[in-house]
Amino acid sequence: MLEDNDFIIRQTRAAAEGMAYILGHGKSTGRTEIVFPQDQRQKLPHQNELQQLIDQHQYAQAAERLLKYQRTMADQDFVKLGNWFYDQLNSSNRSNRPDGMLSKQTIIAGLRQLRQLKLDADKAPKTIR
Repeated sequence: MLEDNDFIIRQTRAAAEGMAYILGHGKSTGRTEIVFPQDQRQKLPHQNELQQLIDQHQYAQAAERLLKYQRTMADQDFVKLGNWFYDQLNSSNRSNRPDGMLSKQTIIAGLRQLRQLKLDADKAPKTIR
């Protein structure tokens, strides 16, 4: 593995394992994950298409299209795209909701479904390629 040859990655992993041990009150989970921040300007797959539908006030069509993407994307990417989508809907015109805008209850329900999908994906066994 390339990670085993990189001194900085090994040191970061060791520090993360130590912190996990301390925060876990002496319990080792045996699972360490290092997450590097991504460039915020990097677009998610299908983000431009959904943004166009939002800009055209075609919210229901955008929500339907988002659900179609779930079958074609990795769970992690779909959760990111879904969070971005519902954030866009929630932040656009908070006080002046245009016609066709999804209700707050619909947005909250969508976010709950994404949270459950993320929890299910985190519980699923990971395969190493």
